[in-house]
Amino acid sequence: MDAKYLAEIKAAFTTEMLTDDYRDLRISEIAKLRLYGKKLLAEVERLMKENTALKAELQDSHQDHVDDFIRLTTEKATLKRALELACAELNLSPVEKVFAPDYFIRKAQEQEGKK
Repeated sequence: MDAKYLAEIKAAFTTEMLTDDYRDLRISEIAKLRLYGKKLLAEVERLMKENTALKAELQDSHQDHVDDFIRLTTEKATLKRALELACAELNLSPVEKVFAPDYFIRKAQEQEGKK
């Protein structure tokens, strides 16, 4: 519900309730309707504000997760490149140099799984 629609409803509660459409209702019934209407509108406004705050909080949280993902992805790529460079420095055959980083990564993952 947007602010314009809410304003239209508020206006209806203050003006339309005194028109001919409600001529058969007693004054006390009209007063009750107005009171309930005002309470409902106040609750709608409160919920709209809460919803806006929750959306902002969710967006902040989402951005934090995106930032963490980017940081971790970059760190992983850097560490893999460092491992490839370290393996290149070892006295390995060309074939071993290609497969050594994956071998060491797999070994490290296995050791992490045992902890």
